[in-house]
Amino acid sequence: MKLARALFTVAILAFYSFSAVAEGEKEAVKSQCASEAMTAGCKDMEVGQGFIKCLHDYKKKNKKDFKFSDSCKEALRGFKAHRKELKK
Repeated sequence: MKLARALFTVAILAFYSFSAVAEGEKEAVKSQCASEAMTAGCKDMEVGQGFIKCLHDYKKKNKKDFKFSDSCKEALRGFKAHRKELKK
C-alpha cells in the first residue's frame, strides 16, 4: 500500500513538473515569435490552440516574403522537442 502511494505521488509530481516546463515552452514560443505573429495576424491566438498552425499557414501563403527569426525557430524547436518527449 505504501509503495502504491509513493508511486502515485511520484507520478503526480512528474506530471506537474512537465506541465510547468510546457507552460514555459509555450511562453517562450509566444514571446520569441511575437513579431511573426503580428505580421501573420496570429497575435491573439494561444500556443497549443492554433497559434503555430496559423504561423505556418501564413508562411506557406507568403513563402518569398515571410521568414521566421532565429529566436522564433529556436523556441519552436524547443517546444516541439518537449512535446515529442511527452509522447514517449
